[in-house]
Amino acid sequence: MGLGLVNLILVAIGVASLTFMSVVYMHHTVADQEDHSNHKDAKSISHPLLEQYNLQASLKREELRHSYLQALQVHRDSAGAAGPDRDGLDSKVNVESPRNFLTPVKPKSAALSRAPSSVAKLVASSSSSSHDGDTAYNLPGAGPDHRILTLSDQSFETTPVSEMMSWYGEASGKAQCADDFGNGLVRRWRRNRTPYCHPTGPVTFPKSGVTINPSVHCYPTKQYRHGGLNDNLCLMTDVSMNVGMFGDQRRAENVISTYVSSGHMDMPYIHYPKGFLKSTCSPDREHWNSKYLPGWNADLTVKAMEHVPSSNTPQSIEQAYSCSAWVEHNVLLVQRDTFANFFHDSEDFVNVFLALAVLEWSRGGTQIVITDLFPEGPFWDIWSKVYSPAFGREADVSKRLVVTAWDLSQKYGPAASSSGGSLQSRLCFRKAAVGIFGPAAPIAVASWNTFCSRTALVRAYADFMIRGLRLQEDSHYAKAAPEDTVTITYMARRAYSEWPEKKFCNDTHSYFKCRHWEKMGMRKIGRMIKNDEAIVAAFKLHHHEKDGKTIKVIFNDADFNKHKTFRDQIAMDLKTDILVGAHGAGLMHNIFMRERGALIELSVDGSGSQRHFHNLAHWAGKSYYNPQCSNPVDVTAVMNVVKNAINNMKLDGY
Repeated sequence: MGLGLVNLILVAIGVASLTFMSVVYMHHTVADQEDHSNHKDAKSISHPLLEQYNLQASLKREELRHSYLQALQVHRDSAGAAGPDRDGLDSKVNVESPRNFLTPVKPKSAALSRAPSSVAKLVASSSSSSHDGDTAYNLPGAGPDHRILTLSDQSFETTPVSEMMSWYGEASGKAQCADDFGNGLVRRWRRNRTPYCHPTGPVTFPKSGVTINPSVHCYPTKQYRHGGLNDNLCLMTDVSMNVGMFGDQRRAENVISTYVSSGHMDMPYIHYPKGFLKSTCSPDREHWNSKYLPGWNADLTVKAMEHVPSSNTPQSIEQAYSCSAWVEHNVLLVQRDTFANFFHDSEDFVNVFLALAVLEWSRGGTQIVITDLFPEGPFWDIWSKVYSPAFGREADVSKRLVVTAWDLSQKYGPAASSSGGSLQSRLCFRKAAVGIFGPAAPIAVASWNTFCSRTALVRAYADFMIRGLRLQEDSHYAKAAPEDTVTITYMARRAYSEWPEKKFCNDTHSYFKCRHWEKMGMRKIGRMIKNDEAIVAAFKLHHHEKDGKTIKVIFNDADFNKHKTFRDQIAMDLKTDILVGAHGAGLMHNIFMRERGALIELSVDGSGSQRHFHNLAHWAGKSYYNPQCSNPVDVTAVMNVVKNAINNMKLDGY
């Protein structure tokens, strides 16, 4: 979990450590993409990851770790290898190493059968901080409604996401709202836990002393009004994965070429061959079927898993597994739906949050492994900061814990031949979950007016993002009292922007080589407000009187395609009272506005039928206005809606 104090203790006893990986990653565009942020040169960014240590040292570390966590009163019991891990604290803590790459290690003999002799571990970054990591943040405006924002660094790492979400109640509205968008949704997923591949009994490897008893349990759940048999989330235990295959450059090049020739319609996903995964579990006759596993869920389970006969000798099973290292902590496998559209990217962000809640895993006890070939894209901060454990005031982006297919290719593929890498290099995982298919995200499924509001899923998720980006002290909730100043942010959609494939390509740290995008020009943005300048001029001149008092109005003209880092965009959201813009992915920002915030969606050019942002605003507890607009828009009519929104706003609240 990467606690700074624990790291110091471990260094003091002289425990050697290894590390993680360098990362730059791949990306996909959708017809409606926006909100591109500035991005650091990928060459300067690297990833820490895995560590191998011997049994004696690991047992000593475990003893120290438990003593420390008990003192902080944060230790929770684990549910065991076959069930959900309450918070991942069964994983041993290890120290940061001087290198930034995965190192495959050969198994050694072990004295205890259950303890793996070579272990791949999380290494969290530590940094100096003026804030005590075990002290909660004092945010006067947060109150019980925004409890995640006040969590100490330590508690944010170790508290299960399911527990965090439980603080946000259920959902207001119809009876089904809780089961669709509240904590009832999490309970419903969890109740559906079903064995898809049965354990066949424990097997102890004679060479390494590791004991395995593999299984696959899935959570098939039918969401309201969603097509198909069900959506799914699967937890595999004691599984072997051929990570060296990500180093097959010919295979990867074919995937990218198909992506280009299909006009970006054929996703940059590797089609995993049988044997990519290996397990001794016994497939369930009814459920081990692709029809119950939508999209890439089937690719990473039924289509890729080779079942090693449990009747084989332990020696032959160990040889089939061929583990170069064991990963003891929780791992969540993700294939992104896209990489440069804030709404569609948010499908994956929300799904990871939901999966962690269903599995009862914590942020600090889980590592995200991204297996698509997309590049990093403009929203990488969410993967590298929000979903990468890092104990300390500021996360060190050079030591991110999220891992991509490119990372695996460089550490375990032929490129790492000097350290034993090949196309057949295998890692073994104690717990590897196959995440929820992107389009199955509740925020995407519900395209109709749900009449639900203040939902636990969206409100807890929004605060989780803010807290993970370490913006809680920059929010309005940090102020001693609310201000009656009103901040209006206009989400502009203007002219042209650079194609994200071209913007985020990288010839040395990515599958997305720049030669593929050389002929791409600028991308024209759809649903632009034709009299954009008139709208901006009206906002700049807006003067508001309420109850005989002049209200100070601040105006932000925000074109997130051209300026501001993603973190700075969210910081602007936190100070926004009214967000105005044409229908488009940028309106996803509305869930991060102040509690009293209001969204004004301008449904131009026939975009009024999609109700996603109507729902998101209500789910987040904001007000929503949707004037039906021609294009050019009626400036006077829009400004009247703005005046109405301010008049209805509780200016004495946060």
